[in-house]
Amino acid sequence: KSILTEQPVLRVLWENAYKKLSTASTVVFLGYSLPKTDIAASYLFGETLKDTKRRNIFIVSIDGEEEKKITAYRDLFHKLPKSQFSFEGVLEWTKKTCKSP
Repeated sequence: KSILTEQPVLRVLWENAYKKLSTASTVVFLGYSLPKTDIAASYLFGETLKDTKRRNIFIVSIDGEEEKKITAYRDLFHKLPKSQFSFEGVLEWTKKTCKSP
């Protein structure tokens, strides 16, 4: 967190992310594996999404290390159903899930 006090731009970005995530009704992680070394992101997501209903959190990624990714997200968001993970890739998931008006 010390970098946030040293870099005003990062502090503004962090604060905006915190506000947006805190009020989000649905959150989709696109192509992010939530590495254990990214402690700042884990903290941000854990704090801001703790009251978000688990059915409104989705993880979209590509094939490869599926169980590792599932475990990482379940460590942060307990009881996250496997049905909310997609490993078909962002483009395919978007085509299937996001309908144009």
